[in-house]
Amino acid sequence: MEGKDIKKKFFTPDKIVCYIMSLLVIVAATAAVIMIVRTSICDAQENDFPEEKPVLFPWGYKCVEEKCVRTAISDDNWRSLDSLSVCHLKCEKYATLLPHPTGQVQIGDTFEAVSVCGMEFTEVEDSTVQEYLDESIDRFHRVLKSKKTQSHPLARGVHVSVEFYLTETDLSLTLDTDESYSLSIAKASGGEGINVKIHAVTYFGLRHGLESLGQLIVYDELQFRYKMPGKVEIVDRPVYRHRGLLLDTVRQFYSVKSIKRTIDAMAMVKLNVFHWHITDANSYPMKLQNFQEMARIGAYGPKEVYSVEDIREVVRFAKIRGIRVMPEYDAPAHVAEGWQFTDFVTCYNAQPWDQFCAGPPCGQLDPTRADLYDVLEGIYDEMNELFDQPDLFHMGGDEVYPSCWNISSHVQQWMMDRGWGVEREDFVELWNHFQTLAHERLKKVAPKTRAVLWTGTLTEANFVERFLPPEDYVIQVWTEGSGTGSHIPHLLAGGYDLIISNTDALYLDCGFGSYVGEGVNWCSPYKPWTKMYNNNITAMGGERRGQILGAEACSWSSISGEPGIDSRLWPRLSALAERLWTDPDTDFRAVERRILLHRRDLVNFGINAEGIQPGWCLHNPSYCVR
Repeated sequence: MEGKDIKKKFFTPDKIVCYIMSLLVIVAATAAVIMIVRTSICDAQENDFPEEKPVLFPWGYKCVEEKCVRTAISDDNWRSLDSLSVCHLKCEKYATLLPHPTGQVQIGDTFEAVSVCGMEFTEVEDSTVQEYLDESIDRFHRVLKSKKTQSHPLARGVHVSVEFYLTETDLSLTLDTDESYSLSIAKASGGEGINVKIHAVTYFGLRHGLESLGQLIVYDELQFRYKMPGKVEIVDRPVYRHRGLLLDTVRQFYSVKSIKRTIDAMAMVKLNVFHWHITDANSYPMKLQNFQEMARIGAYGPKEVYSVEDIREVVRFAKIRGIRVMPEYDAPAHVAEGWQFTDFVTCYNAQPWDQFCAGPPCGQLDPTRADLYDVLEGIYDEMNELFDQPDLFHMGGDEVYPSCWNISSHVQQWMMDRGWGVEREDFVELWNHFQTLAHERLKKVAPKTRAVLWTGTLTEANFVERFLPPEDYVIQVWTEGSGTGSHIPHLLAGGYDLIISNTDALYLDCGFGSYVGEGVNWCSPYKPWTKMYNNNITAMGGERRGQILGAEACSWSSISGEPGIDSRLWPRLSALAERLWTDPDTDFRAVERRILLHRRDLVNFGINAEGIQPGWCLHNPSYCVR
């Protein structure tokens, strides 16, 4: 890998003019943005002043038996004390890394004050990859900037150079993308400065390595300077290929800005799938080029839509951060608004609703309408292009109510004409008729795409192998992870690949109020971060754990909206991220101190993460244990 030619890019202020002139206009514009961010980190310049006894803080920390112990600063001890962040670097087994690496981790016992001004990054040969890297470097500096929460001038440190070594330039992002990387930090030859090397097969591995580097650079508020380990060797790759979040942007509308902020936070912990639940019965916010009328009549308002440009923007934004966007077009149930003036929907807004659907408004696509499938083909075709030909496309498939179809005399007659009855198994056959034809249309426009379905009646043991070939479908399990109600054992035995989203651990909306009655919602109690960390999907798979692709936490938005999205998701998603990347053989205690510090970093980055312990526990690690 080191045989690749590299060119050095310098971002020191005295060379910026020459640098800009040497690049194409678009790259120069990107470089200018990067330079502005770096200058803002430095507060215009770094200063030469010696370390001295802190005057702003009465407390420092020392590492005692792998724990950071808060200690009062005095004239006698201040040289031996560190800030909390620096103490974590020195004292924790995995320093400030989250998720912690799966392979080799060696962090030395020397720590350097470093300069974040004029950091030097090498340039890869491929211009498109370099464009992605430039944006990742820009984001890297925004993360570093957020760690400095004081207005005090920044102290100067040693120079840092970062070298990228890339094997492949393919920017396709799929389940099979190699996300591995290695990170090496050492003193530069000659003993002056720090040299960082990041090796990866793909850009996405480089990006992850840069993320880890950013976690290892902390701000020392006692001495007003950034610090990092002087010697590090890390070899890392994820255990699970699918590590995600489902966000329901239908029941409540979320702006593109809030979606991008969520994706930015996901990148901090190397989550790699944003499952966009973009259609449902409550509204139809997706404004496709060829189906604009559906959004016009189905959205909550003209400003509460996702345009073609919005979707492309989110997909590109996510990809730069190593995140696939998996779209979901829910069908045949969860269909109402946007479809109501067509002949394709049965039981639209039927009352009393609880007899016809899981939640108002009711509605299901009518499988007997032959021309329905032409419409679905057009929708699938446009979505496939907008979402960058995703390798996984979610087709929904949950909470189908036979009573919704049985209310239609047209549907009843169609079934009787074929010699069917109107019993449960007959309606399962009708559902399979829909799923078969809809899937054929998806494969017609996206032949390389694999469909995903929720667990439901079709995935029950007596139906799934008759109707859903395992080579065509991935099953997302939202039912229980274990016990008699679990679908996991028979699905694994049938050869199906699974995505785990078990309600007893990974539903983020549980434990809040019901929106259709008194008391708490159906999936209560609340699922804390500890529950998510301890949710061992490897154990669920047993001998067939290789069929488990990964997991997603699900944020359904019946009673949550954009103002509260950060606290609903974070830092619970961070706990899930380590579970899926690392698959640790420990319980939540192993990450407790790191996740408290990480939550502070999230807040400093602008993510209003929920508190998980009193602030005293952050400043007195290891004492809040029972």
